[in-house]
Amino acid sequence: MYEYAIDKRENIGRNKVLSNTERLMRELVKISSDTFTKTELDVAVYMNEWFSKLEYYKKNKEHYGLYMSLKDGLKRKISWAMVKGSGKETVILINHLDTVDTLDFGKYQKDALDPEKTRENLKNLKLSEEVEEDLKNDDWIFGRGVADMKLGGAIQMEIIKHYSELKDFKGNVIYLSVPDEENLSVGMRSAIDLLKELKDKYNLNYTLAIDSETHLREDEKEYVYYSGSVGKLLTTVYVTGKKTHFGDIFQGINPSYILSKIVNKTEMNTYFCDKQHGVISPAPAWGFVRDFKERYDVSLPESAGGYLSFLTLKRTPDVILEELREFCIEGVKEVYEDINKNYKIFKEDIEANFPLKPRVVMYDELVKEAKLFNEDMTNDLLKEIKEEIKQLFNDGKISLAEANFKFAKGLLEMIPNKTPTVVISLAPPYYPHVSRNDCKNKVEIDELIVNYMRDKYGMKAKDNEIYMGISDLSYVDFQGGSEKTIDVIENNMPLWGEFYSVPLETMKELSIPGVNIGPWGKDLHKITERANRKDIEKTESLIKHIIDNIT
Repeated sequence: MYEYAIDKRENIGRNKVLSNTERLMRELVKISSDTFTKTELDVAVYMNEWFSKLEYYKKNKEHYGLYMSLKDGLKRKISWAMVKGSGKETVILINHLDTVDTLDFGKYQKDALDPEKTRENLKNLKLSEEVEEDLKNDDWIFGRGVADMKLGGAIQMEIIKHYSELKDFKGNVIYLSVPDEENLSVGMRSAIDLLKELKDKYNLNYTLAIDSETHLREDEKEYVYYSGSVGKLLTTVYVTGKKTHFGDIFQGINPSYILSKIVNKTEMNTYFCDKQHGVISPAPAWGFVRDFKERYDVSLPESAGGYLSFLTLKRTPDVILEELREFCIEGVKEVYEDINKNYKIFKEDIEANFPLKPRVVMYDELVKEAKLFNEDMTNDLLKEIKEEIKQLFNDGKISLAEANFKFAKGLLEMIPNKTPTVVISLAPPYYPHVSRNDCKNKVEIDELIVNYMRDKYGMKAKDNEIYMGISDLSYVDFQGGSEKTIDVIENNMPLWGEFYSVPLETMKELSIPGVNIGPWGKDLHKITERANRKDIEKTESLIKHIIDNIT
C-alpha cells in the first residue's frame, strides 16, 4: 500500500530536508486522482488510513471516516475527520483531492506526479523566463496536483494532527477532503449533508470555513487571501428552424442564423459583468456552438444549440435568465426583420411578409406547453430521456450541458406547435457566488490576519475579496437569491433532482462564512504548476492562529 507520512523527515538532496507537511503532500501527489475517475477514491482511502494511525482517532473512531450522501456511479468518497473539543465553536477545513489529468505532460507524463523528476524534465523545455527562474529556485515545488491542491490538503491534515494532540482544546475542527471539485463538485454538495449531521449530533456552531486553494500573488512580500468565491451559471440555448432545400431558401429558416445572432449579442458583453466588493466579474463566454446536422446535403439544419457561461458576484439565476431571454428576443426580432427585408426584395413586393416568426421560451414554459398537450406522454418522455442521458453520461458520450438539447428536442418534436423556437435552460454545474462579507453569520478575521502576518513574518496581508478560479466555498452558504430563485433553478434545469442537485435550503440554513487561505501557487492546470515551499509553514501557522482566536 502506501507509506504514511507521520512525524518523519526526508532529505531530497540539494541540502533540503522535507517538513512533515511537504513529505505528506508528496505522498498525496504520487497517488493519481484524475477528476471524474475511480482513482479519486484512492486518495480518500489514504487519508482515512492516515487519520486512523493518529492516537486521537484510535480512541475516537466515530470522529473520522469516508462519506458520500449523493449517488455517485464512481463510488467516490469524502475523507473527513473531526477533533472534538469542549466548546461549540467550530472551524471547517476544506480541500479537494481530485486533480486535472496529466495528458498535457506528453512524453513526461509518467513523471508528472514526481516533483523532483518534473523539475528536471521541465529544464529540457523552452519555457518563460519566470518559470526558468523558479526552476533554479528551491522555493518552488513542481508537479501535477502540488498547487491544485494537494499541498493545501496536506497543510490541513497536519493542522488536524496538531489539534488532535492538544489536551485542553476548547473549540472543534472538522476536515473535509472532497472529490470532483474539478468537475461537478459532487463531493462538496454531499459534504453539506455531512456538516448538517455533525452539527445536529454534536451541537456545533460553525464559525468559519477555510478552503486552502493556492493564491496568486503579485508582490512576493504580500500574503493574499480571499473572502469569497465567484459564482458560475451555465445556460443552454437550443434553436429549431424550418428545414428547406437551398433552392427554396425563403420557405425555411436557418437555426444557425438565429443562434449566431444571439451569440453575437452576448459573447463578452460587459452588460453581464457584476461589480461587488471592488471586484468585477468577467463577461460571459460561449463554450460550445454548433448545428446538429449529422451529414452534408443541400438543405438547412433543423436545429442548433450552444451553452453560455456566466460568472457572477451578485446576479441571481432568475435575473440572468430573464436578461438572456431579452437578448434572445432581440436577436430573433433582428433575424426576422433582416429576412423579411430580403424576402420583400426577392418577391418584388413591398407588402410581402416572411411567413415564419420564431418564438423564445424558457424550459419550464415548454414543459407546461407539452403537458397541456398530453401530460402522461410528457412525463414518460422526460423519464425516458433521463434514463438515456444517465447511460450516455456514465459512458462518457455526452456532457450534462449537451443533455439539455435532448430534452428540448424531445419536447418540441412532441407538441403540435412547429414554429421555429428558441429554448433557454440551465445546465449543471451551478456554483452560487458567495462572500464572507455578505454572510448573515459574518465573522471578523481581517485584523487578525493582517496583524499576525506583519508581526510574525514582516509581511503585508491583502484580502483580494473574490477567488475567481471557482471553488467549493460556493456551497458553504446560499446568497443567490430568494425562494423564487430556487424555484427558477429547479424548474429550468432539466436534470435537477435525482441526477443533479444542490442543497440550497441546507446551505441557506447553515450560512457558514468562508475564506480561502492557502499557499502561493502558479500556473494551475499547466505543466508548470507549482507551489511555494516557504508558504507551507506560514499558511499552517496562520490557520492555527485563526482557529485559536475564534473557537
